[in-house]
Amino acid sequence: MKNIKLTIYIVLFSLGFIACNNETTDPVIGTPVSTSQVEIAFSDSNNNANVLEDGGQTSVSVSLSKSLPFDVMVELEITSSDGSLEDDAGQAELTYDKMITISSGSTSANANFSFIDDGKSDGAETYTVKIKNATTSVTSTEYFITAASDAEQQTRTFTVYDTLPDVVDTTSGSVKIDLMWSESSRDMDFYILNAPEPLNSNVVDRSEGFTTTESVDLPEAADDITYYLYINQYFFTADVDYTIDFTFPDGQTMNYTGTVTEDSNVMSLAKVTNGDTITYTITKL
Repeated sequence: MKNIKLTIYIVLFSLGFIACNNETTDPVIGTPVSTSQVEIAFSDSNNNANVLEDGGQTSVSVSLSKSLPFDVMVELEITSSDGSLEDDAGQAELTYDKMITISSGSTSANANFSFIDDGKSDGAETYTVKIKNATTSVTSTEYFITAASDAEQQTRTFTVYDTLPDVVDTTSGSVKIDLMWSESSRDMDFYILNAPEPLNSNVVDRSEGFTTTESVDLPEAADDITYYLYINQYFFTADVDYTIDFTFPDGQTMNYTGTVTEDSNVMSLAKVTNGDTITYTITKL
């Protein structure tokens, strides 16, 4: 009888221990992981790059604010100031990396751009690159990729030229600019404008003579802005070959040739003052 009672006590004690364990042991519950925001942006210093149209190359870098444990595929979008990425014959004006991959564990990748001569003297053309989309190689609820809050990091701009601009550092003073051509039967007038539109209110200086040379001056007191050299074909429209000579205050000279086919801005002259140094950027339009 004593053995039976002992056995019962042992069984009851064991059951009580198990019950006690069940009551004091909490179940394992999954804790939601907070989402980490990761910014994507252009990180290079190559914004507003000047590129030669005939074979010119440039690149951009796309970066994440932190590395991720999976690949990120980035799609780029590019637009042109003339509304097309093709020339008149339907040929591409450039080749570029439309898709790039930021590899797992990395924070950046580069995209390359190469430009192709369209065979036209059409002045400068501006291309704007944006990050169109970013996708990941796996589905993740832990990370959220978003565009950078800094607007300057959201795009990159290239200016593509038939001929790259010239930069002249000089001293303070006026700049003399001469327009010359050989066809004496053609009368052309020459203007410096402080805006692209050929309005009287935009004229800084003018030359309206009857010879094959017209001369204008950009005065020493001219503001730090971009000026335009405008040729007016007086009562005719035809192709005329011309030469434009610049003479700067310190004696430096620059010489350009071209053909004007109608009334138009043929060159721009951007002025920047930095202490005693005056910098002019000359661009053929």
